Amino acid sequence: MKTITFPKFKNLVLSSLLFLFSITAFAQDTYKVVCDKTDKTIKVIKSNNRSPNYVPIKGGFPFQQVAQQWIDDNYTTKTCNPDKIVDQLKIEENSSYQTPVTNQNNQSVQQAQAAPLTAANTQEPNYRNTSFILNAKFSNIGEVFSLDKSMSPGFNIGFEQLFGKKYYVGIGVDMNFYFADFSSTSTNFDQMTFFFGKIPLFFGLRTYHKKYFFMYELGAEFNTEIQSSDDDFEFYGMIPNSNSFDIMARFRFGTERIMLSLGTEIWMSEIFENDQYKMTVFSLGMKFNF
Repeated sequence: MKTITFPKFKNLVLSSLLFLFSITAFAQDTYKVVCDKTDKTIKVIKSNNRSPNYVPIKGGFPFQQVAQQWIDDNYTTKTCNPDKIVDQLKIEENSSYQTPVTNQNNQSVQQAQAAPLTAANTQEPNYRNTSFILNAKFSNIGEVFSLDKSMSPGFNIGFEQLFGKKYYVGIGVDMNFYFADFSSTSTNFDQMTFFFGKIPLFFGLRTYHKKYFFMYELGAEFNTEIQSSDDDFEFYGMIPNSNSFDIMARFRFGTERIMLSLGTEIWMSEIFENDQYKMTVFSLGMKFNF
C-alpha cells in the first residue's frame, strides 16, 4: 500500500485551498464605475463586462449599491467626457513606469492625477436666470361680491429675470386672470373674468443638491387696476383703485430647466376705494428656465 508523505500531503491541501478560493472569487460578481461612450453618462456595470464602449473610472466594488453610492458621493452630475478619462488613464499608466524620487514628489504626482476628477466633482451648477412662468391660481375674489363660491380659479402667465446665483434679486411682469361665478346672483352675468397686470420684486436663496435646485423667495408685487371682461359690469358700484400691492412668498423645486412652484399672495392695500376687501391668492405652477 502506497502512503502519502507529509510534504506531498501539505502540498495537496494547499492546492485544494487555492482551487476553492479561486472558485469562490470567480463566482463572486464585482462591479465597476464606467463612462459610457454611447450617451456620455456614468454607469455601474459588472467587472467582467469588457465592452469597448465603457471607459473605466473605478472598480472593485463588491455590490452594485456600493458603486452607485460612490458615484453619488463623488459626482454632482451623471454626464462624463470619455476622451478626458482616456487621457487621464494614459497619464496614470505612464506615471506607473516612473520611479518617484521622494515621497513628496510621489504625492505631487498623485495630486496632479486627481485634479481633473476633483474639478469635475466640484463643477458649479448652471444657474439659469431668465424664466417663463405659468401658474394655476385660486383667489377669494368672490367675497367682495358676496358670491356663493367665494374662491375663484384663475391663472397667470409672464416672465421673470434673476440677478445673482446662490443669493439673488428678481423682477418680473405677468398678467393675472380670475373667473368668478355670478350664476347665483340677480345680475345678467353668469360668469365674469377679471384681470390685471402685476410687477413682482423679490429676493431669494437658491441651493443645489446633486442635480436639483431649491429656491425660497420673498417679495412685494405691484398690481394695476382690476378690469372686467364686460364693459357693462360696474363692480356693484365700487370704484377700483388705480393700483394695489401685495406681499408674496414662494417655494420652487426642480432641475435647472423646469421647476415646480408653490406660492401665496396677501394684499396689503385695498383693491376698491372705500372698501376693506383684501385679496388672498394661492398658486401652483411651473417655471421654465432658459
